[in-house]
Amino acid sequence: ICLTKIVVQTQNSTETKRIEDAMEGLITKATIETKQFWAVEEFDWGDNETLYGWVQCDRDLPSDECRKCLNAMLEIFPQCCGTKVQWAVFAPTCGMRMDDEKFYQKSGSLLTVLAC
Repeated sequence: ICLTKIVVQTQNSTETKRIEDAMEGLITKATIETKQFWAVEEFDWGDNETLYGWVQCDRDLPSDECRKCLNAMLEIFPQCCGTKVQWAVFAPTCGMRMDDEKFYQKSGSLLTVLAC
């Protein structure tokens, strides 16, 4: 597992829970609703703040294995990155990221990650 953290500002435990809930929604979208093995979303965080989330798995993983991998990454999040605004957690077959700057472009079913 490779962890990347960028410290920008800290968040409280309520914010950490909100991020976990948002990422769980993206995991569901990627593995159950669309079965595209990736999902992105813009989250209105209030006070004119937007957060951008991304989850993705290798396409050769079955959907249930993709979900397990992403859930394992989400379990790591509070310990490594729970107080960070910008963070990413990666494994060999899946990864997720949350940022306060938009780092992807989406056009139909095509996703381009601009920076990591």
